[in-house]
Amino acid sequence: MDIRNSVLKLIAANDGKWSWYQIERALSARNINSEGRLMSLILSLVSDELVVELSSSELPQPKYAITDKGRVVLTTAD
Repeated sequence: MDIRNSVLKLIAANDGKWSWYQIERALSARNINSEGRLMSLILSLVSDELVVELSSSELPQPKYAITDKGRVVLTTAD
C-alpha cells in the first residue's frame, strides 16, 4: 500500500479527530516514513476532494475528515 492510501485510511479511521501530527505519529508507529511530505500529501487529498479540513478558532490545529469520494477511493483501492 502506498503512503497516500495509508494516510487516507488513517483519516477515515479517525474521521475528524486527528490533526497532521496524530497522522504523522501513526505513520511512524507503522514504520511508514512520510519524509517531511505529509502536509503536501494531505493538501493533495484536500485538493482532490478526498478529505476536508476542519478548522475553527477552538482547534489548535486543523483536523481532517474523509469525504464520500474518499470512501469510494478506499473501497476501490483494496
